Amino acid sequence: MATTLTYSPPYLPQDILDLIVNELGSSTDGYDRVSRSTLTSCALVSKSMSAHARGHLFSTISLCWDPITSTAKARRTRIRALKRIMEADPLFVSFVHTLELALNDVLRGADDPGGLPGVLTMLYSTPRSGLCSLRIIMPCAPVFPRHVWPDIKGAGRKAFVNLCLSGCLAELVIHGPVRDSILLLAKIPKGLVSMELSNLSYLPIAPESGMGLDVGDGAGAKLEKLVVDDVSATALFANLEAGPALRTRILAMMQGLKTLELEGVRAWTAVRHFAFAPVLQQCKGSLQRLVW
Repeated sequence: MATTLTYSPPYLPQDILDLIVNELGSSTDGYDRVSRSTLTSCALVSKSMSAHARGHLFSTISLCWDPITSTAKARRTRIRALKRIMEADPLFVSFVHTLELALNDVLRGADDPGGLPGVLTMLYSTPRSGLCSLRIIMPCAPVFPRHVWPDIKGAGRKAFVNLCLSGCLAELVIHGPVRDSILLLAKIPKGLVSMELSNLSYLPIAPESGMGLDVGDGAGAKLEKLVVDDVSATALFANLEAGPALRTRILAMMQGLKTLELEGVRAWTAVRHFAFAPVLQQCKGSLQRLVW
């Protein structure tokens, strides 16, 4: 009697496949091309692995380019292409957890509805949106005091403000100068629990310089983690005496602070800017980690 042999591919439980994909995904933080290429293959090999692999591949969307090798037209074209991908695949926005935005790379075309405003709007308004972290990178400090840093305006500005007010953001990271930095801390959007501020302000600067980010009202906001460098600490804590209303609001927001990291803040800076004392006094009941 003839016997027919059939080949059955090896079977691995789904949780084992997920662990393999997670291991590959943990290597992509350093932009490891080999791991990213393998993740891409995993996303194409089967439906059971596709969503998990794509979740790692697109967890961070970075709108940052090399200013020497790219042009404003090419950057606009790529942002529009990103919006078309988001429209074509309803699951795409659920994969994006972090948006990294280089301000000087996206300014031109900020009024283009098919570009930056459309991308920002889809990231916060889509029901399946997974966005929870926003990283803003601004140009280095100018040489001349009267130089004005760029700002998002028009439709791009409106979409950016709506994104901040949507309540989806839990983390905000800012690298670069901000106009009215004390208002940034006093009017953070509700739902934000972590802030990291670096090179927030340089002196002297023109009063209108920097990006205005006072987009919330501070009502009900409770920070759990705050990371600042020496420049940002000077810009923020030294100005807590700017007004009793702002001071009260900021200290109330820090009442539940669990982590405070002061990077490069020297002891003499803390003595000179005495606002550190009330900040530490305010969060003494909740603080679990202090890095100085």
